[in-house]
Formats: sequence, C-alpha cells, structure tokens
Amino acid sequence: MKFSVTGRATEKLREQLLQKCFETSIGFRLAAHSGEAGKSDFNIKLDRQYENDTVIDLRGIKLFLDPVSVNTIADYELDWLDGPDTGFFLKSACEEGDGGDRKAQ
Repeated sequence: MKFSVTGRATEKLREQLLQKCFETSIGFRLAAHSGEAGKSDFNIKLDRQYENDTVIDLRGIKLFLDPVSVNTIADYELDWLDGPDTGFFLKSACEEGDGGDRKAQ
C-alpha cells in the first residue's frame, strides 16, 4: 500500500479528535475492580463523564475515575510498558519489588 499520512496531517487529526472530545466530554475511564486473590485489576476505555466522577486533566486528555476506583487505586500510578507485554499498568506507590504492579485487562 502506497498511501501515507504526513506528520502535519497526523497532528491535525489529533487536534481535531481532542477538540471533539472536549466538546462532548469524552475521555478515558479507568475502572478498578476486584481480581484474583483480592488483587485489584483495572481496564481503560473511552467513555463519557458521569456526575460523581473524579476528572484528571492530562494536558487536554480527560481521565475519569468513579468513586470506588479512586479509593481502590489511590496508592498507584498509571504507567505504560513497551515490549512484549506492552500496555498500561498501575505501579504501586509502595517499595519497588513488592509485587504490587497491576496490568490493564
């Protein structure tokens, strides 16, 4: 396939998508839930904002957390892993190596 997109066009598409998200209150929902052996699992999906959500503004990208998820992940940090197991994960704010990392479902 010879079709390509310039970096400038890609950036404009990104800007328009972000603008549309601002206008319609669309963002990413991080939802935590109980997993195996009492560990917390989470998922991330596009969603709209609800009344009781905590909203985190990440330089124009909205991240929505429901009240239960806010409490469940209070001691974690969202990060991204490159490589074979690529994806979002939550890092424990506790000491490194405590086994507290959680991968997105």
